[in-house]
Amino acid sequence: MCDSRRLRIGIRSVAATLEDGLLLNGRPVRLLGANRHQYYPHVGNAAPDNAQWRDAYKLKRGGFNFVRLSHYPQSPAFLDACDELGLLVMEPIPGWQWCKRGEFLELVLQNVRDMVRRDRNHPSVIIFETSLNETGDMRETMWHETWEGYTDDFVRRCRIAAEREYDRGNFLTAGDTVGRRNAQSIGYDIPFVGLTAEGAVEKTAKSAAELERDGHFRVSDRPTMRREYGDFEFGLHYATSRMTREVSEGCSLLQAWNFIYTCNKRYLTDYHSVGNAIWCGIDYNRGYFPGSDLCACGALDSYRLPKLTYRFFESQQSERPVITLANRATGDAKRVVFSNCEEVALFVDGREVARRHPDRGEITAYGAREAKHPYLYESRPDLAAVQDDIGLAKSCHNEEHIATIDRLFREDGFFDGKNCDSFAHPPFTFRKIPPYTEELMAVGYIGGKEVCRDVCRAPLAPAALRLRVDLSGRALAAGGDFVFVYAEVVDKNGTLIPTDRREVTFTLTGDGTLLSPAETRAIAGIATAMVRSGAASGTLRLTATSKDGEWQAAIDIPVS
Repeated sequence: MCDSRRLRIGIRSVAATLEDGLLLNGRPVRLLGANRHQYYPHVGNAAPDNAQWRDAYKLKRGGFNFVRLSHYPQSPAFLDACDELGLLVMEPIPGWQWCKRGEFLELVLQNVRDMVRRDRNHPSVIIFETSLNETGDMRETMWHETWEGYTDDFVRRCRIAAEREYDRGNFLTAGDTVGRRNAQSIGYDIPFVGLTAEGAVEKTAKSAAELERDGHFRVSDRPTMRREYGDFEFGLHYATSRMTREVSEGCSLLQAWNFIYTCNKRYLTDYHSVGNAIWCGIDYNRGYFPGSDLCACGALDSYRLPKLTYRFFESQQSERPVITLANRATGDAKRVVFSNCEEVALFVDGREVARRHPDRGEITAYGAREAKHPYLYESRPDLAAVQDDIGLAKSCHNEEHIATIDRLFREDGFFDGKNCDSFAHPPFTFRKIPPYTEELMAVGYIGGKEVCRDVCRAPLAPAALRLRVDLSGRALAAGGDFVFVYAEVVDKNGTLIPTDRREVTFTLTGDGTLLSPAETRAIAGIATAMVRSGAASGTLRLTATSKDGEWQAAIDIPVS
């Protein structure tokens, strides 16, 4: 009797230079990434391998080429999926805002070694993050007593511990330099976060000398990256980057604009950046802030339904032509389209009314303004008021704030055709578009030929439920796999009713289980069921019934 183990490996080279940025197999690659928690509703982190695959599949399809595993080594099944799909990975050690002398320090070093030993053969894992997340040093801070052992020497030991576990030609190290007394001495291949001299001037709260002392751009002989952006710049617990799918179109557009604006800004101000990652890819349960358990800054919601942020980043990929009408209300005179096409035409009720190339407007100077409102134009104090941390406590459901945001969108307070020039595929912003009564269509062209289109129709009265299963590249497997099934409230033409919030009851027959509640309220016209397979293969049948019993729909889900 002999034991055996099969191990799949990949062979590739990774390097980072000041001149060329990140080099994968000798070719420059700019990282356009997302942070990911492996949280799922109703089950937490207890997810099967296929669910991990589906997350990687969605992120890849959404235009991301890079994911940061926040803030811990995640399921090996997710890394397997990244290997197969070509999604690059940065893997951090566990730890957040805490470090003590003694045994804790030794455990951190062991975590570094264990992480690298476990995942060094995954070709997708190109960077190991060896710094404790958001942990400072011994300076006078409100938390200084919680990281008394987090000195420059210890941070350097963490980096060296990782490098001793692999050949330096195969992986890179990265980590936080903010707060370090001598960031240069740590020796990361890619430090967080470096600012150009111009970027440093923008930080009006501190002088350039103070920023250099804090490690923001002291490391000047290697490229840098930004591990998180787009959320905390616009407030804290109640930022306008944290929007659910049921807010107004204006609020959804503002959430997307926060990420677009900030990413464009980082491309311009970060020192020789290899790329960045949004915070975050998928909504997750924070579990520690009363009244705000779910952090809604994801490009996808926790049920893996896309928001407009997702649709924008989807338009940055080059694998297939894509196009999305971002705002679909019948009467809007301003229209935003996300697409990777060369040209887009708008058709109102069958008639072409406009055709244009992507936005290439001027770069607005990032001058002196409040640090917590970094993208706001000085002429827009009304939007600055909306962004106030406390005033946003109920912004998603506050009619006054929603009305203000919707008005500012119409008045070019955001999506103004500017501040997106660093993207391969900026949005298309159309103005003075007549309202439609039946159909609005966006058509994308490459080389003068139509390659894709997106059509929205004026919604009529709700008339039915329509069911669809989210498989995302993997069939439902027997033995505890799960999938999301969406019950959409539609009119007689099949158009989704995005304002519908009715109760839907789900019933499941066959060898399976409903993980979600049987009675579920629709969010933005969609009620979601979470279906888990049993031990046997075969077929599950899910039935959705509206609360009044007027409508019913059923779908068969094969189990392999």
